[in-house]
Amino acid sequence: MALPKLPAAGTAGGKPVRLFTTAQVARLLRTTPHEIRRVIRAVGLKVQRRRRRIFVTFRDLVVLRAALKLRRQSVPLRRLGVALRKLRQELPQEQSVSGVRLWAQGDEVLAQRGPSFWSVESGQLVFPFAVEPRNAHTPSSVATLAGTTGADPERAARASEAAAERWYSLAVAREEAGDLAGARQAYLRALRYDPNLSDACVNLGRLAHQAGRFQQAAEWYRRALQSSPDDPIAHYDLAIALEDLGDFAAAIREYQRALRANWDFPEAHFNLSRLYRATGRVLEAARHLRIYRRLTGKPS
Repeated sequence: MALPKLPAAGTAGGKPVRLFTTAQVARLLRTTPHEIRRVIRAVGLKVQRRRRRIFVTFRDLVVLRAALKLRRQSVPLRRLGVALRKLRQELPQEQSVSGVRLWAQGDEVLAQRGPSFWSVESGQLVFPFAVEPRNAHTPSSVATLAGTTGADPERAARASEAAAERWYSLAVAREEAGDLAGARQAYLRALRYDPNLSDACVNLGRLAHQAGRFQQAAEWYRRALQSSPDDPIAHYDLAIALEDLGDFAAAIREYQRALRANWDFPEAHFNLSRLYRATGRVLEAARHLRIYRRLTGKPS
């Protein structure tokens, strides 16, 4: 009996459902799995567990990115946990922390949503000019800064990276709100500041994929892999696009590459098993299906 194809790692009924292991998150955020687990515990993220492995969602990944940025600004782990828990309590139920910009000023954690700036722990509003000497919320001001620091290329690079992060976070918030056109524009803006931001390329591929533009999706996934050749999510999503384009041999190769990057990737095992079965490679199909069931705890 033919097995149904599992969806692209970013889609399920139009909603983001990508799952990341702590090892994947650590590679994406350039830290260690141990540090990721410490931050997860500190901020109280509701993770998914399969046997002894921890998985987080795409939305959680954005929160972890912000949390690690605060850690690098010397915010103690305990204080970081208190601030993010309080922020989640204060936000409306439909509003994600990932749509809020966070940074440290001294020993305070400050937040921005739209035109509002406030101290997370005290809840007191602050004025934008008291937060940063320049209004870095607008990419135009960052572009101006980058253009006036020719003598300091490191500072200009940091400014461009910060602008890319802000546009990327805005894109995520727009996508979560259902504004897919706005999200696409914001991802493209992020890439103007950081052409190697592979996460933005993967998400643009996912948006194209959801719209039925499979060739365009494949091109975005390939661009992501130019920057992050060992990203299992990009290989997996490219495999899905190639399947939809009818190139099953190439799809098999991409599923194999996804598994070389992360052997414990159940969806890749499942879809590879299905393609092997369809092409008559029954023993290999059975092997990958067994691994899928072992990883997910599903009965044989």
